[in-house]
Amino acid sequence: ILIKTKSATIDKAKYSINAYGGFKSSLKLHPMMTTQDYLGLRFAEAEKEPTLRGITNQESARLYLSQNVPSTDWQDVGLNNNAAIYNVQASVSGGKKEFSYLISGGLMTDEGIMVHSDYTRLNLRAKMNMQLSNAVRLDINIAPSYSKRERPATKYADFFRSFDWLPVRHDEFTSALTGQPVGSFTAGRDFNDRTYYKPNPNNPDQPIAFTSNPWNTANKNPMSVMENEEQNQHDYQINSSAALNFKITKELSFKTTNGFNIRYRENDGYRNYASRKDGEPNQATYK
Repeated sequence: ILIKTKSATIDKAKYSINAYGGFKSSLKLHPMMTTQDYLGLRFAEAEKEPTLRGITNQESARLYLSQNVPSTDWQDVGLNNNAAIYNVQASVSGGKKEFSYLISGGLMTDEGIMVHSDYTRLNLRAKMNMQLSNAVRLDINIAPSYSKRERPATKYADFFRSFDWLPVRHDEFTSALTGQPVGSFTAGRDFNDRTYYKPNPNNPDQPIAFTSNPWNTANKNPMSVMENEEQNQHDYQINSSAALNFKITKELSFKTTNGFNIRYRENDGYRNYASRKDGEPNQATYK
């Protein structure tokens, strides 16, 4: 955010406040087939052309889950729809001929479209003009700022490549199937080596039981990773300058200016125990 400041008006103190806010959301998501849509096409193809590869047990397990678990739109899960953004700027100026000042500041908060991608920035500025004598004037400008950026712990691609039969958290059905507590985050491996059922063409009332691995992955679901990890970037900056003006004659003056700009950045992160894979220790980083 760039806040432009004008020279302070020589008068009584004047105050100004400007603010705006809004919301943002994704315009369009990737068109993705559900598990039932995809396997429905596979069944239709197999009926038309018997020589095509049949439905595997892994696909049958996915179909069984999709028929018993509400479909999860993982693209929507990874997004922060109606993310808020607002900006507030305020200033005060005043003084007299021998001394004038202008102080301004701003606060901006931007909730990112992707979950856990927020950005906050605070900046201040102070400008002072001092007439030390008829021939000497001192101008001082100080502008500190601070910003914090939260970075997502995983890529958005990890969301839309997740299967729709995988819920974010275990419900009663998946808990009974996997043995995981109701309300705990799911993982693809929770559903491995479980008993599933598929239609029996010879006896519709007697489905065929089988064991399968619907998803061969050792990773947690992306929302679980997001909620168990933090990645933050902090930026500190201060910019300052001073100018000394000497009026030698009516037509001749001398000006000397000096300043500095200091920047400092730190990154910190934290992972809970087993945030990505079982058995991984918790860890923290600072740099």
